Formats: sequence, structure tokens, C-alpha cells
Amino acid sequence: MSDRETFKHRFRPGVQETAYHWTNPDGSKGGIVAVTAKVSPSARIVNGAVVGPRSVVGKDAHIGPDVYIGEGARIGPGTFVGTGVYIEDGSQISGSVHIGNEAYIGEGVRIGYQARIGYHAHLGTGTRVGKGVYIGDDTSVEGGSVR
Repeated sequence: MSDRETFKHRFRPGVQETAYHWTNPDGSKGGIVAVTAKVSPSARIVNGAVVGPRSVVGKDAHIGPDVYIGEGARIGPGTFVGTGVYIEDGSQISGSVHIGNEAYIGEGVRIGYQARIGYHAHLGTGTRVGKGVYIGDDTSVEGGSVR
């Protein structure tokens, strides 16, 4: 960490912390990562993405452009997060999940292993998505569990 140039970044209103630009496994410049985040060296964070404070990004995860990962969120290994996805604080996304472009994942959402979240899907605060569940494109789920 000491060899990376750091700077102050405003993650959201009221949350400004020290951050750095991620370097992807292929050497390309990646997105902005809070210094308190834990990111696997094999993760790919595309330039334009933002990984918030105290978040975790697992092994071989792919974080697309214009993605925002909120404070304390966890992205499991092998998970693919498409373009323009917004993941709120404290959400927990298991391994091998696929999240389509422009999906919204609300605060405290839990998504099970190998689930698929469609394009423009909206998962409201506290929603629980079970292992292997498919949430279709343009679908909105407001809390509760989907198994």
C-alpha cells in the first residue's frame, strides 16, 4: 500500500476518506478504492468504479465501469458486477453471482451463491435472494426473501 499515491475522495455526502487508484492484474489503471477496503489482488476493478470504505472484493471478481460499492459491502469471489450498478452500504453478495448492468442493490441486501440479477433490476433494502435464484431484467423486489 505504501507505494500507491493516495488522495482524499468523497464517497458520498458526509463520507470523505483516503483512497487510491486500483491497479488491475493486467497492469491497467483501475477505479477508486478506499484504503480501508480489502480487495483481492486478482480482482478487476474497471476505471470509473468506486469501492467504498471497509468493503471487501473477493478473488477474481469483476467490477465494471460506473459501479459504486457502498461502505462495508462484500463482493464474493468470482462475482461479476456489470456497468452502472449501485450497491448500497452493508450488502453481502456471495460468490459466483452475476449482476446485470444498471441494477440497484439496496442497503443490507443478501444475495446467495450463483444467483443472477438481471439488467435494471431493483432489490430494495433488506431483500434476501437465495442460492441460484434468477431475478429477471427490470424486476423490482422490495424486501422479503426470494428463494
